[in-house]
Amino acid sequence: MPQLSKIRYCLTHIKLFDDFRPYTKVIKNKEVGHMTTVKDYIATHDDRLNFYTHAITNAHGQNHPEVFAVRGQYIRLRTAVNSDLSLDENFAELRQTTHDYAIPNDVCPVFKATYHMLATADKLNASA
Repeated sequence: MPQLSKIRYCLTHIKLFDDFRPYTKVIKNKEVGHMTTVKDYIATHDDRLNFYTHAITNAHGQNHPEVFAVRGQYIRLRTAVNSDLSLDENFAELRQTTHDYAIPNDVCPVFKATYHMLATADKLNASA
């Protein structure tokens, strides 16, 4: 898929979430203060993270094959949350795969939002 088509794919599919544009500001300014646990955060953002981790595999998988691992790791994280297990190992894997949630220069806003949400969840887990 050419780069422009990948960007269009991401931008077309994020319209399902009306509040996408201010999303990173919402995370930084409001939501973290109101969330009490990482498990609450993951539960609240599960639909979005599930959709986004899938979308970035389609849009960026060819140039960033690590997104396939991120998708699998998110599914395992979600399972751990639902099973009430420790999340430390899951986040350690995500940090390693994403190089501490470093965002490449050639990615769409969905990719960026995905990594921001995962990093926020990781910070909540670390502060627990």
